[in-house]
Amino acid sequence: MTALRAFAVCTVLVLTVSCADITPPIESCFTPDQNTVVIYGRFELEQNQDTPGFCLDIYNRETKKEQFIPFRRIDPVYCVVSENGRCEIIGVALINQITHRVFRYQLYQTMGPFSVSYVIPFEAQRGSAIYVGDVAGFFNNPGLEMRFGIRKISDNFAETTSVFHEKYPHLTSLPVRSIFEQTKQADITPIPITIHLPPPVPVPVRIP
Repeated sequence: MTALRAFAVCTVLVLTVSCADITPPIESCFTPDQNTVVIYGRFELEQNQDTPGFCLDIYNRETKKEQFIPFRRIDPVYCVVSENGRCEIIGVALINQITHRVFRYQLYQTMGPFSVSYVIPFEAQRGSAIYVGDVAGFFNNPGLEMRFGIRKISDNFAETTSVFHEKYPHLTSLPVRSIFEQTKQADITPIPITIHLPPPVPVPVRIP
């Protein structure tokens, strides 16, 4: 199975904004119609504990809006409501749960002497459910080095779609489509992100 690899270091902080919210999963009472757009996949967090606010970042080029789909350690197959248009998986995001500030980290690849942004484009069509892959995210913070990113985006369409339909029987009427049909790639393996944190500053202690 071939893989598309990005041979470059990812950017550090791209942009910080406020008032961004994580996209909630679809509820069992949701009723789709001909204009419904659903994005689904396996958004799995590869570690022993959850990292709230660590999300997949999807950008809609037509609406100019982003969606933040959180990685989960438990029950990672789920879906969200989206909007139709030309979309891109642009990387990952860290969202502060209190201030709602967003720290975006885009992926880059090397082309000759230059580094260019690396995105995964796909079309989100009305009246359909879009499979965006089995996305394996990871987040480690050992000491003064924070390392996170997307381990791999795998094409596991048949199995994940079966789980999706089992969990959301009220959405089985929607035709399903895969982004891998559009990208013509098997697996996608981006480079991880590494941020070196500054050492803690010692605080002087006054002895009475």
